[in-house]
Amino acid sequence: MNSLKWIILTLLVCQLSYSRSQVFEADIQYVSLKDSLLIHTIDSLIQYENKTDSLFSKGIGYFLLSIDQSVKKGIGSLPDRIDTVFQYTLMKSYGHPDSEVNGVLSFYPPYFSIIRNRLISIQFSELTGDNYSFSEKSKEMYLKYVKNNVGTRGDESRRFLWNLDYSYDIFYLKNTSSGKYLSPVIIKTPIKVSNK
Repeated sequence: MNSLKWIILTLLVCQLSYSRSQVFEADIQYVSLKDSLLIHTIDSLIQYENKTDSLFSKGIGYFLLSIDQSVKKGIGSLPDRIDTVFQYTLMKSYGHPDSEVNGVLSFYPPYFSIIRNRLISIQFSELTGDNYSFSEKSKEMYLKYVKNNVGTRGDESRRFLWNLDYSYDIFYLKNTSSGKYLSPVIIKTPIKVSNK
């Protein structure tokens, strides 16, 4: 009986090791955004950054859009409670997404879109890069879009992966009883980098 337990335990350990080592390969996908509120919000932030950021106004830089799909209970009691339905975070990037170019790390997104000729890289908070990779063919396709929003080869701006001064937090609120969406709340949030 002990040898049967040993065999089962060994099989379980081997299966866990194998499943952890599996990496799912996917293609980076272009998506056409349909949410008019989100498109309008990003469009207005692109226009704002064009006026306030000298690199961005020269066409250098793009946005990284992180999507948190979990509904958060809001304030107030029924029937007037307001819930946060979606939360988005936008960060600017100037860098090339491949570690061989930027010298730090690769950060390819699963999805991307284009708004006002500006690349929008889309990441869902539930997805992590630990369990998937992207096909070389889809990386090459994505890089064709990236090259329009990064500096030329040798340009120092290609090494600035993210603007670490601030990000934009965008909250979409919904009245629970009426089902109506309210105007999005946009907060420009300073990013605190700890020096440990």
